Amino acid sequence: MTSNAQSQTITFSIDRLLPGTTLAGPIYEDNDGAVLLLQAGVCVSTEQIDQLRKRGIEQIRIEKRFADSLFAPRRTNLRGSHHRRTAGLQTEKRVPPISRPAPTVTWSPEVSRSVERLREAQSEKLTHVYSLLDNQSPLNPEVLDDISEECIEQLSVDMDVFVKSSIEPQMSEASAEHCVRVAQLAVAVGAVAGHTREELRWLAMGCLVSRCRETDAAKELIEEPRALTAIEFAEIKRTPSRVLDMLSKIDFPWVARTVAYQIRERWNGSGYPRGKSGFQIHALARIAGVCDAYVSLSSPRPHRPAYSLYESVKQILNDARRGLFDADTIRFFLRTISLYPIGTYVRLSNNQIGRVVRTNLQSYDRPSVEIVGESPATTIALVDTPDLTIVDVIDAEQAAEEIFVGTSGQLNSDDINFLLTVPQPGETAPKAGEAVGGPGAP
Repeated sequence: MTSNAQSQTITFSIDRLLPGTTLAGPIYEDNDGAVLLLQAGVCVSTEQIDQLRKRGIEQIRIEKRFADSLFAPRRTNLRGSHHRRTAGLQTEKRVPPISRPAPTVTWSPEVSRSVERLREAQSEKLTHVYSLLDNQSPLNPEVLDDISEECIEQLSVDMDVFVKSSIEPQMSEASAEHCVRVAQLAVAVGAVAGHTREELRWLAMGCLVSRCRETDAAKELIEEPRALTAIEFAEIKRTPSRVLDMLSKIDFPWVARTVAYQIRERWNGSGYPRGKSGFQIHALARIAGVCDAYVSLSSPRPHRPAYSLYESVKQILNDARRGLFDADTIRFFLRTISLYPIGTYVRLSNNQIGRVVRTNLQSYDRPSVEIVGESPATTIALVDTPDLTIVDVIDAEQAAEEIFVGTSGQLNSDDINFLLTVPQPGETAPKAGEAVGGPGAP
């Protein structure tokens, strides 16, 4: 690098180089500015930073015009972030608390309804943001930041209930609702993985905007009840670049931009928009990618019905075996959601039927189950009963048939509704054979 070129560059500590930063320009060693360290367009990984440190590199140089790509990841001080103004930066750097009640404690129905209302409100907010963008209005990051904070706060209330709300099948095709669910699930997985509050904000914000620049043509193609042609799919693949282009023009956390841009990249390089692979994909974007895929699988689409929550987990594991997702991210995903997600009906080795009501962080194949058909209800923590295991997954209709036909000799609609519309744990369930609306209900 010539002396004239050096006058147009700046030098800073390698500590300023953050994982997940996509370099807008090349960076050089600061000794003479001639040794190229990383090329433009590289998404910086923790491993690359560690390698530079091992080489004894403490200062690096970049052209001034590209410096913003390195300074952008610093915490954005959005006006609406009341909690961050009062708590200070140290709070941002801590892992947020996660509430997980005892394995045999079912969740509060009030908390469950509160979380559902929160998700609905967040979906409405994000739908409004998307509508404004469609009408050429600028993006307001404060709304996204507020939604992200709300998601993080829910972890300290009851993470299982929060996750349950995010993975319930999405009946609408609305991109905004999809992105809210993905953001919620991703925040939970990210917290289990040990990411800080600040990183979880970036993760959620990236998920929330990941579909905000879909073209009308892309929206129509997504609703096609058939496989798309290569040319049609190319229109879908334009969305991440359109999102990044929009975010690059506003004050938006750089890591959140990277999450939005890389959410559909895959570990083996088969994703888009750039075909990045391995550690070229930011760790938070890898979490977002798994959660985005899971929420899509567990919701109906024009070309297929929804997979069950359990079948969706199996499909994610199959995709991981094919190289689409990395093993570490999948482990954190399973610790969060369980191999048998909340609400799944299972058959135990003693032939009892139970419904999963709690997950287990350490043993994702041994959740807590509530035995179906018993009064009062009994909840068993499988992690504490090694002689009892899950041997099969069944659907609600089959559970109803096995429980009620065995005693009454026939199955009626009320028996099925007893399982299909069973209240949240902690509420009083209708008795078998009783109308869901109660005695005398039409």
